[in-house]
Amino acid sequence: MNRCLAGTRLTLYGIYKWNPELFSSAPMPSGVQAPALIHALMRKHGAQYPYQQDGDELKISIDEWFAWMKPAYDRISTALDAEYNPIENYDRHEKNIRDYQDRGSDSGTSSSNTEGSSDTDTVTNRQNQVSAFDSDNYHPESMEDMTGSSNTTTTDTATSTSTTNYGRGRKEDEEIHVHGNIGVTTNQEMIKQEINLRLENQLIAIICRDFEAEFLSRVY
Repeated sequence: MNRCLAGTRLTLYGIYKWNPELFSSAPMPSGVQAPALIHALMRKHGAQYPYQQDGDELKISIDEWFAWMKPAYDRISTALDAEYNPIENYDRHEKNIRDYQDRGSDSGTSSSNTEGSSDTDTVTNRQNQVSAFDSDNYHPESMEDMTGSSNTTTTDTATSTSTTNYGRGRKEDEEIHVHGNIGVTTNQEMIKQEINLRLENQLIAIICRDFEAEFLSRVY
């Protein structure tokens, strides 16, 4: 058990030397290495007195506090590490996709009729001949005429139907990137603001300030 002696008041550095595992299980924010943060805390606030002088209880409180604050520090880390142009204050991306489609069908029906007729007349002559019993020659005995006629009519009908389906389309992709300085702030002023931002908002420095406010007495 890491407990302070009765009547003895220890600094943060004193408790850490007594219990080197004070920060061992505290979840570190994204991009922060535990040794670097511990060294910064000891340099800045090692001589201050924690409100909680029980080493075990202080470790539990530190673990809980870091777990609670980690999501906020992760967001700060992401914001500070974001890639951007410090002398531009306008950046717009647009992407437009247009899809044109033309679909339909054409259909049609055609028909044709063909009619015809033919007439045929036939005349046939039939003659009977006989010969006398005492002659080899034949002589006409009778004549028969036969007349015939015929009529033929034809009709042809044809119908055809056709359907044509068609589809036409095109796709257009358009990307627009507009960026730069819209003129409300000069480039020199934006550079100064960038420098101040980096000096005043280092993540480890932010954590040290918050840690002091949460755990340490400012009375030396």
